[in-house]
Amino acid sequence: MKKLSKIQVAQNYAKALYEAAEIDKTLEKVFNDGKLICDTFDSVEEIYILNNPEIKFNQKSQIVSAIAKRLEISKTSENLLLTLVENNRFNNIKAVFEQFYKLYYQKQGVLEVLVQSVQPLNDKQHDKLLNGLEKLLKRKIIINYDINPEILGGLVIEFGTHRVDDSIKGKLNHLEQVMKGNI
Repeated sequence: MKKLSKIQVAQNYAKALYEAAEIDKTLEKVFNDGKLICDTFDSVEEIYILNNPEIKFNQKSQIVSAIAKRLEISKTSENLLLTLVENNRFNNIKAVFEQFYKLYYQKQGVLEVLVQSVQPLNDKQHDKLLNGLEKLLKRKIIINYDINPEILGGLVIEFGTHRVDDSIKGKLNHLEQVMKGNI
């Protein structure tokens, strides 16, 4: 039997989660649950005790139920957590929600854009960039930021198979290629 990659496993769970949330009419709630769950698990390292094979499933399911109740997540999200625990895939939780978000955005007609900058953009810069991209691409946009000091300044914008490099490093690299006669 062919072994699936982590991304393929996450995609399978994400698709099942999306379909369940669609049937239950809880898509928005599950979307918000994902952010809450990932943020919580980032801040509470002990939660990964759910990966421990020595702990019995009924104990793990009690922990998951307590977490679900405390975080006030949907039954659909709780069922995902229980399924991941039962299948010893709990360490894939973040990847599952990342794939869920991609699927969600795709189905909603939203384009995810990655923007690299040296420092975080302020609200005015963010709004100007968001409005400009939405006007240019004629779609709703979600911007994910990546702080990358190596670009020296400016922005690198990536979406789909497109990359717009308006960084200082990119301009210097281009100038170097021109001076070498490679362009």
